[in-house]
Amino acid sequence: MPDAAAREATRRRDDARELLSGFRAGEPAEEGHRQKMLSLLLGPDDPFARDSVRDGHFTASAFVVHDGHLLLIWHRKLLRWLQPGGHVDPEDEDLQAAATRELREETGVTGARCVRLLDVDVHPIPANPKRGEPAHRHHDVRFLFEASSHEAVAGSDAGEVKWVRFADVDAELTDASVVRAVAKLPR
Repeated sequence: MPDAAAREATRRRDDARELLSGFRAGEPAEEGHRQKMLSLLLGPDDPFARDSVRDGHFTASAFVVHDGHLLLIWHRKLLRWLQPGGHVDPEDEDLQAAATRELREETGVTGARCVRLLDVDVHPIPANPKRGEPAHRHHDVRFLFEASSHEAVAGSDAGEVKWVRFADVDAELTDASVVRAVAKLPR
C-alpha cells in the first residue's frame, strides 16, 4: 500500500487534472498551455516541486478584482507589474490554496472570494545563478478572486502593490498574458 506522501502526490495530480480538464480555454494559444499542463501531470517528476525544472513546474496566481480594478504587484525579481502568485508549497492542499496563500503573503489580502479558474499560461523563467536555478518554465494556473475593498499592502516578493482600472492594463504596464487574462474579466 502506498505511503501517505505518495497518496497525497497522487491526489494533488488528480485534483489538478480534474481542474484543467474542466477548463475551457479562450483561444488556441491558451488551449496549448492547458494541454502542456495536462502532459506535465503525466511526467515522472513532481509537477508541483520548485526543483522540477526539466519540464517546469506548476505555479498558482490570483487575479484579484474589486470595483473595476485589478490588483497588481511590482515583482522584485522579474521587475514588472504582475498578479500575485508563486510556487506551490508542500503544505498547499491544491492549486487554489497556493494562489490564496500567495495572495495573502504578497498583498495582505485575506477573505477574498475565489470565483473560478480564469486563465492558464506557460511561460519561461530566466536562470537565477545566485540560487543555482537554471532557466525553466512556470505552468501558471490563474484564479479569479473578488475582494471586498481596495485594501492591500506589499509583502514578500512584492515591492509595491497597486489597483489598476481594467482599461489601463496594457502591454506597457505588464506582459501580454496578463492583458489576455484581463480581457476575460467581467466588466
